[in-house]
Amino acid sequence: AINFPLIQETTKDLEPGIYLKKNGFKGDKIERNMILFIKPNEISIDRPSKLKHVLNSCLYKDISTDKYISWNDISTCK
Repeated sequence: AINFPLIQETTKDLEPGIYLKKNGFKGDKIERNMILFIKPNEISIDRPSKLKHVLNSCLYKDISTDKYISWNDISTCK
């Protein structure tokens, strides 16, 4: 499983990356509407369009570390 930081509603000080919203687990699965996708100078909350390339490729390039993360164990990644 991938461990994303859990966050509250305040997002203005977060680094770029992917975070789970509070109570962001449904069993052991991560649903798309539980994800915050954060890019520099842009915060997208529950915006599937912002996650499209992530879900299509099942990979996410972590902007903060410049590394790729596999999404194979996330339920929305088919």
